[in-house]
Amino acid sequence: MKRIIVFILLVLLGSGTYIFFAGLYPAAFVDFHIISASDFDKNYSGAFRYYQNILNLYAGDSAVLDAEEVKREIQGTVLNKLIEDALIKRELKRMMKSDDINLIVEKKISEIAENQEVREGAEILYGFSANELRREILAPQAKKEILE
Repeated sequence: MKRIIVFILLVLLGSGTYIFFAGLYPAAFVDFHIISASDFDKNYSGAFRYYQNILNLYAGDSAVLDAEEVKREIQGTVLNKLIEDALIKRELKRMMKSDDINLIVEKKISEIAENQEVREGAEILYGFSANELRREILAPQAKKEILE
C-alpha cells in the first residue's frame, strides 16, 4: 500500500513539474476556456518585440520598454486580446459549425499567410514563424472580421 501511495505522489509531482515548466497552467479562464501561460507568454513576447522594433526604427531607442509600468501595460493589453479572442471564438461556435468557421478563416488568411514578404515581416517584427503568424495574429483577426 505504501508503494502505491509513493508511486501516485511521484506521478503527481512529475505531472505538476511538466505542467509548470511547459507553461500549461492557466493564466486566465474565459467561461470554460483556458488561456495557458505559454499562450500568454508567446503573445506577450511577440507584442514586446513588435514595440521594441517599432521604437528602434522610429525613435531610435526602445529603452522606454524597460519600465515595469510599460511592461505591465503590454501584459494587460495582451491578456485583453486573448480574452477577446476566446469570446469571439465562443460566439462564432454558437453561430455556425466549426468546419464552416475554419473554411471561412482559411479563405480569409490563405493569400496573406502564403506571401513571403508577410512571413518575413512577421519573423522580423514579432519573432513569429509562419504557423505562429497564422495562429496568433491572422486567424483571430479573421474570426473578429467574421463577427463584424
